[in-house]
Amino acid sequence: MKATEPSSAIRGVYLRCDDLISDDHSFIWSSLVRHYGLPATPAWGSWVISQLQQQKRIQPLLGFGYGGVAVKAKRKELLALLRKGLRSN
Repeated sequence: MKATEPSSAIRGVYLRCDDLISDDHSFIWSSLVRHYGLPATPAWGSWVISQLQQQKRIQPLLGFGYGGVAVKAKRKELLALLRKGLRSN
């Protein structure tokens, strides 16, 4: 990041590696929706987070003094997961 850019950590998402400063599921979901501009609602969050956990795409970040996580998913992968969820209902 350039020195003149505001720290993305203040907003809750480190833009370079998608690390989040909380392990709260609603925080993770809202951060992903905001960061990637996903066309999604809060109601879908628990299902998507459970899918990401099953796929082992949410990893804890240890040693920082808080319950942060790293989410290993790209926008395209999250959109595919949303499509899957919508089709199954």
